[in-house]
Amino acid sequence: MSRKGSSSPSRTRTTVAIIACIVAAVVGAVLLAWALLQVDLPPSSVDENGRYRLVATDGSLFDRASLRGRPYVIYFGYTSCPDQCPLMLSRLARARQALGRRGRELRIVFITVDPQRDTPEKLRRFVQEIGTPIVALTGSPEVIQKVADSAAIYVRRNDSALIGYTIEHTTNALIYSRDDEFRDTISPADSDAEVLAKLRAELDRPQEAGR
Repeated sequence: MSRKGSSSPSRTRTTVAIIACIVAAVVGAVLLAWALLQVDLPPSSVDENGRYRLVATDGSLFDRASLRGRPYVIYFGYTSCPDQCPLMLSRLARARQALGRRGRELRIVFITVDPQRDTPEKLRRFVQEIGTPIVALTGSPEVIQKVADSAAIYVRRNDSALIGYTIEHTTNALIYSRDDEFRDTISPADSDAEVLAKLRAELDRPQEAGR
């Protein structure tokens, strides 16, 4: 009886060690796979004024300057987001559709705050499910953080989740003018009528002369 009892702690330590090794191997494999996926991505960048060049879903560099001339809405989120991100993007898609022909002029931009997991291909599949054209962008973690900071977007990684991690972030969408100037926000608390009114107001605003 005592012999069996004395061997139990040893077996427990062995089991724990095996589990720890398996977890470490899985985490290592995931990190390696992510690193390999990032090798061929072009370098993203951002300057002190928030002018960025990020990676689009086709692997090319997308320059913020190309957004000038048309109003756009930008949303910072991530594909593993359980609720707010898909909800906001779906609302923007419905609003764009409700605006009819005028809505085609409005661009929707989605910048991931989880570049470690959100590869261009994963972003492509994610926005494809929304059902409206969306410019989805990623980049290096450092550049993404600077882009978020320049737009006053709060981003905080939460490693206390039971499985993997989650990310706390600002859930407002940002409306920009044809001149690439910030104009207004769309909050999750806004009604559909309020969202449409804000977007119509920006579509009605002409581009400033000489801008």
